[in-house]
Amino acid sequence: MADELQQLLDRAVKSTRTLTFDLASEVLYDVGLGAALQSLCERAEQHSGIRFQPPESLEGKPIPESARVILYRVGRELIQNIVKHSRAQRAKLSLTLLRGIVRLTVQDDGRGFEAETTRQGSDAESGFGLFSIEQQLRPIGGMLEIVSAPGCGTQAVVIFPLPTEAVAK
Repeated sequence: MADELQQLLDRAVKSTRTLTFDLASEVLYDVGLGAALQSLCERAEQHSGIRFQPPESLEGKPIPESARVILYRVGRELIQNIVKHSRAQRAKLSLTLLRGIVRLTVQDDGRGFEAETTRQGSDAESGFGLFSIEQQLRPIGGMLEIVSAPGCGTQAVVIFPLPTEAVAK
């Protein structure tokens, strides 16, 4: 009985740690968005066998914390979608900052999908993650562009304008 309770407690602690990491990585706050996305890619590669090419470090002015958190969560969702749905062999992330616009691009060589059908809600299983991303981006002026077709892989581009005060610094 005590062994069973200990195993249950160990699983609960492990699940809590995983959930905490998934919500916001310590790396995100200590090192930055590029490093946090790289860490997500490494974990996804270990669990899925998909070869992830993480983004290069982002040079220049730092991205404000509130924007980093949103971009991290969006990046995590896109990486999870690749692992769950794409059947890809390879995936690549890029992260750029130019004239106050952050662009996160996530692409894979997987099976692709009917992007328009999924976004219109016809495919509830796949579409919820994309809907969630759009709901996070819309209030802050961000947007998500998806280019995909069956058999042709997928490219998701997140366009995120930084607040004016962050650009001016």
